[in-house]
Amino acid sequence: MRPTYRILSLSLVLLASIVYLQAQQFQPVQMAGLWPDRQLRWQRLSPTAQQPDGPVLYTIIIRSSATPQHLPKISGNYTLMNSLISDDGTNVYIGGVGGTSINGSTGIISFASGQNIAASSVDFGSATLTGNVPLVNLPASATPAANTIPVANNAGKIAAGWLPASNYIYVFNPPAQTVAPGAAVVQYHGFGPQNGWAVNPLTGQFACPQTGLYLVQYHASVSSSGGTLQIAVNGSTVSGADSSAPNLGASPQLGFLSQTALVQMNAGDVLTLINAGFASLTLTVPGAGIDMASVTIVQIR
Repeated sequence: MRPTYRILSLSLVLLASIVYLQAQQFQPVQMAGLWPDRQLRWQRLSPTAQQPDGPVLYTIIIRSSATPQHLPKISGNYTLMNSLISDDGTNVYIGGVGGTSINGSTGIISFASGQNIAASSVDFGSATLTGNVPLVNLPASATPAANTIPVANNAGKIAAGWLPASNYIYVFNPPAQTVAPGAAVVQYHGFGPQNGWAVNPLTGQFACPQTGLYLVQYHASVSSSGGTLQIAVNGSTVSGADSSAPNLGASPQLGFLSQTALVQMNAGDVLTLINAGFASLTLTVPGAGIDMASVTIVQIR
């Protein structure tokens, strides 16, 4: 009985060994290969060729013409190439260094030269616009006038009021003359910067070119008492725009009259500097190289 048991045990051990060897011999082997279009290549990194069992890690090698500091994109033949976006470590650019850029530290956006902004409903907030910004691209509630600077209304849009870009005049050096009560200072001989305004040098009448608010300033030296210089528009004196000659007494003395006023005028109005006093005013040259009188008009709105 004992020999039979030993033979049976030995047979079972031998059969198990044969089955194990057969299982090792016929275990399927998995191989990595190329895709048919050869655009991707599988490269086995682990385990080693000597120990192929266990988890396997692959890398994908993609054919590419992209260069450093550029965000790649897929080209027409499904390879990688440079896109229009680049990053130099400080700024992100769209369209190259001369294009639109974003500062990586501050987030400030700098637009490319000639950028047009369709701003019919854009809220610029606290942004600062630099360079040339076409008026047609700003939110407006009125049509901008030529050669003017627009004024924003309380809604943050361009309003109908305008700051003029060029409406001003400066005249000086009238000849010695006596101005009767109610008459205007006439005959200016000196003309400084002038644009928009027109003046008749023989009558002393200034023609207003555009409706707006004007800063008017004058000064004059006189050698008589009792007269009062005052700004007049269309013959009517402007309140608060007068300056009276002091009592100079009997001996020859000089008095100096000056005044500054804000005057609202319409296009075509006529401004004059008149004697609004009860006595004549004698304009006198105060000294060599010193102007007897001058008038300055500048539009401020």
